[in-house]
Amino acid sequence: MNNPDFQKKERLIVILLTLVQVCHVLDFVIMMPLGPMLIRSLHISSSEFARLVSAYTVSAGFFSLLGTFVTERYERKNFMLLLFLGFILGTVFCALANSYETLMGARIIAGGFGGLFGATVFAMVADYVPPQRRGSALGIVMTSFPIASVAGVPLGLMIANQFGWQSPFIFIVALSLMFAVFAFVSLPPAQNKRSFDFRPLDTLKEILLNKNHLNAFFLLQTYMFAIFFVIPYIAPFMVKNIGIQEDELPYIYFFGGLLTFATSQFIGKLTDRFGAEKLFIIISCLSFAPILLITHLSPRPFWQVILVTCFFMSMVSGRNVPSMTLMLSRVLSKTRGSFMALSSSSQQLAVGLSSFLGGEILRENTEGKILNYNELGYIAIGASLIGVLIGLSLIKKPTQLE
Repeated sequence: MNNPDFQKKERLIVILLTLVQVCHVLDFVIMMPLGPMLIRSLHISSSEFARLVSAYTVSAGFFSLLGTFVTERYERKNFMLLLFLGFILGTVFCALANSYETLMGARIIAGGFGGLFGATVFAMVADYVPPQRRGSALGIVMTSFPIASVAGVPLGLMIANQFGWQSPFIFIVALSLMFAVFAFVSLPPAQNKRSFDFRPLDTLKEILLNKNHLNAFFLLQTYMFAIFFVIPYIAPFMVKNIGIQEDELPYIYFFGGLLTFATSQFIGKLTDRFGAEKLFIIISCLSFAPILLITHLSPRPFWQVILVTCFFMSMVSGRNVPSMTLMLSRVLSKTRGSFMALSSSSQQLAVGLSSFLGGEILRENTEGKILNYNELGYIAIGASLIGVLIGLSLIKKPTQLE
């Protein structure tokens, strides 16, 4: 396991999986900065925009739940590539959409394939990388979010400003097709073995009756529930309440993603050194301040807005690495695919629920400004506190599985 050549091969595989994951992440996150443009172009309200965001995640949750019953039947690389093609098709439909209803349908298709696809990528990381280096590997894969924010979102917004809101989805399709070819040619078969006598109901029972699994599920759900009370509405809030111009939004995502890119890898190394549970608790507590700052922001110089958003993105994204490392450390390899599919389902449903509820809580006044955003911040902190309590209980009973 300490063979340098073997570790180099691991790193190349992890980098390729990261690039593949960038496409999925970019497809999801591009919707949020496109919010002001979609609201204007499709003549929809903030609540209807929230439903577009939640439709993707609810669909992802439903299809990931179905994936629990089939994922262990297939070699993981081929299964991932099949899901990737379905995701690309859904994104093509997004590019062709010309109304609220057609975009809603396209987002449901893209989310269905994308949610299970993302879960499969994380399961493959655990297949390829042993536990002692898994935190660092996941730290690299987690840079898919900042890479999408630094490069993809600003470029996508510039393309959208020039050619219309559908054009970023064409860009994502082209990028996805290129990485799909690279993955098909370069990725070795995953280490999981197909099981034709796989009994999905028995596997589901085995997963749900394991207390370690349930604790990991609840931890991830509270985390996702918390941050997606806030994230989907950053762009509309910045434009309508803070006075940021739409052509300035790319800078928010660029600098926030740049900082997150650096912190994700650093946090990955700290996770391997000090343990996932401790890092999750520390970063969760540190995230309370930026959640309050961004949800109570008032008009101010643009450079101050950049500082707040950078602080927010790096802290809330920083919880991803230890939380995912913790989850993968608590599942046996024989049920890893089903476990990750079920985990993805629970997380995506939490995201969909929080996005929907957040949209219902928000209001707009006669001047078009968004009201009650501060209330979403309080709810996010409350959910985060529950996650901290779960994390504290996990420290007392650490479990490390292959």
